Amino acid sequence: SRKRRQAANARERRRMEGLNKAFDSLRKVVPSISRRRKLSKYETLQMALSYIEELGRILQTTPSEANEKCSNEADTLHCDRKCNVKIEKKDDEFLR
Repeated sequence: SRKRRQAANARERRRMEGLNKAFDSLRKVVPSISRRRKLSKYETLQMALSYIEELGRILQTTPSEANEKCSNEADTLHCDRKCNVKIEKKDDEFLR
């Protein structure tokens, strides 16, 4: 019936609003290519995965190795000197 369809549509809108808010929150904490353009959902997930993997690698390296890596790489998107994280963009792909 029409009422059931309207109720289902409202539930779906609420679900998508929640999902979009979650992506907006994730975008705030992952490195970004540009603050002028919002990352797509796919790009956001790619960046989050790369960022998490890089943080994991950093935890497995010595501080001097991490500092050397951070200072030697080019095309940096983000380099946080506290944890020495570096994410790169090359040919529209996100690299660690």
